[in-house]
Amino acid sequence: MRGRRSWVLAGVLMVLAALAGSAAVWQHWRSCAGPQTFVDASGAAVGSPLGEACLRAMDDGFSFLYPDGKDPWRPESVAGLAFAVLLAASWTVVLLSQRWGRASRVVAVVPLVLLLLTAALNLLARSDALDSVFAHVQLALSASVVLAVVVLALGGTARPRERVLVALALCAPGAAGFLALAADYAVMATFSEANWDTPPWTGTLTLVATALAGVALVVLPVRAGRSVPVTA
Repeated sequence: MRGRRSWVLAGVLMVLAALAGSAAVWQHWRSCAGPQTFVDASGAAVGSPLGEACLRAMDDGFSFLYPDGKDPWRPESVAGLAFAVLLAASWTVVLLSQRWGRASRVVAVVPLVLLLLTAALNLLARSDALDSVFAHVQLALSASVVLAVVVLALGGTARPRERVLVALALCAPGAAGFLALAADYAVMATFSEANWDTPPWTGTLTLVATALAGVALVVLPVRAGRSVPVTA
């Protein structure tokens, strides 16, 4: 599977992953829907108080995978699993379509393996020991994506457009990594007034970035194909 169609398919899978992830975000934060407020530094309540369910959701924190261990098969966890599987499928399409050398292919496979391992951990009941394992695997996933960007997108002899496409495609495994969630949390905590714990709707920015990268993967190859002049 080579050429423009593989990039387009990878982009479509990323958009579908973002849609699946949105179900996880909604399931986790739906108790925070509507006007939400907080108690400011002086102790005065601004607006209506946050509901107890929303406060519990903030205390639980948010992760698309391995969210809180309440039930690995509840809707939020299943949506997070679908998110990871679709991201893995997207990067797999790219892997199968590229003619990388052996060393580059190894670098490209590592994020896929770690992403699938992260998804598998999502099926396990949460414990203190698994908390540590999951955190290290998720951090390793982000590190492997950064390495892949350096080797595959910034290095090599590929054309500039192909490097951009590879970088965009690597947003798929990167979306499930530690760095993506940490960046999402940092931005939400900066702009949200309810930032004493995990801010409501954390995860949304990751979904937006994933969807935009997927749309770019669909649009850029199509536009490139249309710009090629037809010769007799």
